[in-house]
Amino acid sequence: MRTHPNPCLEPANLHTCPQVRKYRPRVTLFWLVFECALSALMAACLAVLFVYALHVAPAGTMQPWYDVYDSVGYAPARYWLLKRNTAGLDGGALPLPGTAGRWALPEDASGLRAVAELYQQMDHMTYYWVLYGMLQVRLSRNVIAHTVTWRHIAQFFARRCAPHVWS
Repeated sequence: MRTHPNPCLEPANLHTCPQVRKYRPRVTLFWLVFECALSALMAACLAVLFVYALHVAPAGTMQPWYDVYDSVGYAPARYWLLKRNTAGLDGGALPLPGTAGRWALPEDASGLRAVAELYQQMDHMTYYWVLYGMLQVRLSRNVIAHTVTWRHIAQFFARRCAPHVWS
């Protein structure tokens, strides 16, 4: 009565069959460090992506335009003259945009500050997006190298340690 599908594994036939070495994978310190580095790189990529998606990108809301220069509608008055603050002043005596004496009113740089904040936010978003891309490139390169290396090792051991049982 056979107890094993392979006749070489039966106790009575052990001395007549060729000895088959079993492959035992070896984990070296290099592969352990390499796997830990890949895992840390993956975690860093996810952390950067979450920071970008949850904190940086939602803060970058934009307006269609910012009132920076002193003009009426879209017609430029004094083209590079910053917007003037007319709050709290007598409305009847105020010079209109483009007229004489308008430059003497106090400047209103709120539109300019809003544009500066927008550019700063866009710079911040670009920094995180480029950092995420660089981490992904390094991670992809290492995963591909890891896959190619293990594929060659597996092919070598599959050819080297395959059991050869001749019938």
